[in-house]
Amino acid sequence: MDKFTIIEEEVKFYKDTPLEQNPSFAQKMSDVYNLIDLFSVSKFRDGDRDSLGYKKVFFNIVNFVVDVCAKMLDLDTKDIFIKAEDGADEWTAWLMGKDLKMWMKEKYFARQLNEWGLKWAKYGDLWVKKVGDDVKWIPPQNMIYRVNATDYRTIPLIEKHVYGVDELRIVGREAGWDNIEAVIAGSNVTSETQGYGSTVGVKDNATEPGIVIYEAWFPEGYLDEKSNWFITSEGSNIVLAEAKKDRPYKKLAWEEIPGRLPGRGRIEQLFEDQIYLNRIANYKSAGFHWTSKHIYQTRSTNIEKNLMTQVDDGEILISNSEIVPIVNEERNLAAYNVEEQRYVQNALNRTFTTEAISGQRAPAGTPLGATVIQTQQATAFYKQKREELAEFIKEILWDWVIPTFANQNRKEHSIFIKNLIEESDSNSEKLFNLILNERMNKIRATAKYLSPDQWAIRKSIQSELLKKENLRIPKGFYDNLKYKIDIMITGEQLDVQARQATYMTIFQILGSNPTIFQDKRALRVFSKMLDMIGISPKDIFDEEIVTPQQTMGASKAMRGGSIAAPAQVASPTMQPLTQMA
Repeated sequence: MDKFTIIEEEVKFYKDTPLEQNPSFAQKMSDVYNLIDLFSVSKFRDGDRDSLGYKKVFFNIVNFVVDVCAKMLDLDTKDIFIKAEDGADEWTAWLMGKDLKMWMKEKYFARQLNEWGLKWAKYGDLWVKKVGDDVKWIPPQNMIYRVNATDYRTIPLIEKHVYGVDELRIVGREAGWDNIEAVIAGSNVTSETQGYGSTVGVKDNATEPGIVIYEAWFPEGYLDEKSNWFITSEGSNIVLAEAKKDRPYKKLAWEEIPGRLPGRGRIEQLFEDQIYLNRIANYKSAGFHWTSKHIYQTRSTNIEKNLMTQVDDGEILISNSEIVPIVNEERNLAAYNVEEQRYVQNALNRTFTTEAISGQRAPAGTPLGATVIQTQQATAFYKQKREELAEFIKEILWDWVIPTFANQNRKEHSIFIKNLIEESDSNSEKLFNLILNERMNKIRATAKYLSPDQWAIRKSIQSELLKKENLRIPKGFYDNLKYKIDIMITGEQLDVQARQATYMTIFQILGSNPTIFQDKRALRVFSKMLDMIGISPKDIFDEEIVTPQQTMGASKAMRGGSIAAPAQVASPTMQPLTQMA
């Protein structure tokens, strides 16, 4: 079986295969992804009008849950650290970490990390792809594969692209594809001209709004060909490009389901809740449509007008009988509200979207202990998800990002010193002071006598000049470095107010006990406390060597808190000498 037949069979299998694990109203994965996209924009699949022609109401609860997940899964490039292995140079690893962060900033890698957490929770599958030197997110609805397989690494992977005529020409020329015009001529898309800016039209038998291009990758040894990566068009045997490549895709599932390769995300988990809440909302809307009307009845035959539109203010009605309103108020409103709150709470409980996590106020009368337990449980769940995402990002860094970074930065290059010291960590300050002191020593060796104030002014001038210079990194500086990657995942759930309260507590502790830096055991315990709440001790403590004079001066400080103040030592007095007998 040739590659074109395999691609055609794989696409057909993906489109036509239902899964027992899927809901009865969306048994194919294409139907699931379509429903996810519709729910995220508050639209109905089967039309937005009811049987009477009135617009249906969409009571959206899925977007709030997904946004909370994205907030709790927030990872940034500042959480990525390069650490030296045992015996390796720590300064080289630190400098490489700084250089890598600035390189990722230029590649907008931090923006992608923010997007990944949102897409992962939304669709249930996080597909990423290496495109040249970049890593890009791929919509899961564009990925075609065997949905009942056990491992995506051992099966063919096909990515679907849909291009217009002009777009295909531009993309194809930039990528160096062949046979572009032959694909356009045999496609379902027509154009008035062959140049740029053409008016694109679609033939009557077309199922897509453009030209469908398949990018297919096959595992090693799957085909009897040298190439395992192909670019071809739908319904043709035309190859636009081919090569031998390592697998350019990686995938992470939110919730793995036995018998189904695609993961299940938050919106799919809440399908039933969303549908039922929409039903309740439309029951209420239909009821309000009737109960909002003001209807009257009378036995008089003289009144044949609409009291709402045909009666003026102050008009006197002559009637043989009283005019009374018809009682048509909504009597099921309380039941609707109870049922609505029950399903909303069920959706929030199933997704660990508690009040403390989402920033809402807990219901009146909720015990503090119950709130603390809910917060701990939800935080533990999202910490586990952050660990899974962090391990996935580590894999991407090791396999794709770091090799590209090392290849581009193997030659001699420079780092702007001001960018190097933007993050106020102790190593940045040490390196900057080391370079500054070396420069000042050279100036002192050749300069004339200056007063201390003059030296201070000159040092501040040199400091500002140094910030505008570049630090030269020699060729192959990172080649022999043995390092490991660590991603900080603990403590991110703390918000700004919580961190501010924590820093205020630290300030109070240091104010009551300023000599805590001289007690190694107390300092170790204090560092553990900071690390547990997600604050790096390196941001608080300086690693500078304490001089004996500083130690003697610190010993004179008054201790507070639970540590008693040192006893005052009595000063010796001179006694008069007595004459010897």
